[in-house]
Amino acid sequence: MRKPISSTPLIARPPPRLSPEAIRFSRRPEFGGRAAVVEIVRRGGRRAHVRLFTLWGHWRTRWELQDEDQFILTAAEYRQLAAQVDAALARYRDPVPDPDNGETIVCMDGPGFLTERVTASGVKSLVGQCPPAVDEEHPNRTIAALVDAMLCRHRGRTLRVAPLTLQGCARR
Repeated sequence: MRKPISSTPLIARPPPRLSPEAIRFSRRPEFGGRAAVVEIVRRGGRRAHVRLFTLWGHWRTRWELQDEDQFILTAAEYRQLAAQVDAALARYRDPVPDPDNGETIVCMDGPGFLTERVTASGVKSLVGQCPPAVDEEHPNRTIAALVDAMLCRHRGRTLRVAPLTLQGCARR
């Protein structure tokens, strides 16, 4: 049975209750369709708890929870993913006009990516998927691929399509 939920895909606990160390990534397509939230919460210095929510709907009406899954990451897996996410977030820069024609890339639709990185020093958030220049990739696209790769490694047998990039998981 599908469960109607609020109009936002961030259905998990708000960041202050996540823990002092967490990563949350969501995909909310602007034109509706398949959405997902992945919440990765580090538990002390040990493992991290991963929760995946897949949804269907539209941000202006409502989202229906399609599926929910959870598993554990080792401390080493979490540290590696967190370092990669932090590196991607550090790469972000505002869009710059093209030097040849002065045009700036503007995206009005797309996957609606949002990264939230919680550390003891605070919460960093990054929304969007548009690159700052034509020959660059937005950090959220990098993070989506990293999180999907982690999901496919842990759930590849049951997860046919990665929920963030919508690419197929390689069969194991």
